[in-house]
Amino acid sequence: MPRTWGWARVPCNRLCNNEGTSFQALLDAARRQQTEHYLRESDRQMSQMAALLGYVELSSFSRAFSRWFGCSPRQWLSAQGPTPRRWRMRGRG
Repeated sequence: MPRTWGWARVPCNRLCNNEGTSFQALLDAARRQQTEHYLRESDRQMSQMAALLGYVELSSFSRAFSRWFGCSPRQWLSAQGPTPRRWRMRGRG
């Protein structure tokens, strides 16, 4: 993503290190925040959310989701009660 913004990787990492963080930590926090927004405000499927957040594989997004929320996307959806059509994961009903 730094290249998308026209930044070179080394200066970006150096800047993050000077601030006591890493680019990966900032990216992870932004992805979690955007996931929370999508869950509250959008009608996107999990696979669409994963792609928009830069995950090539749904399984990578699922692992990050579990790390952030303490459960899998499927478990989170089950805890929300009856699954609205918009929240269904790819491959489900």
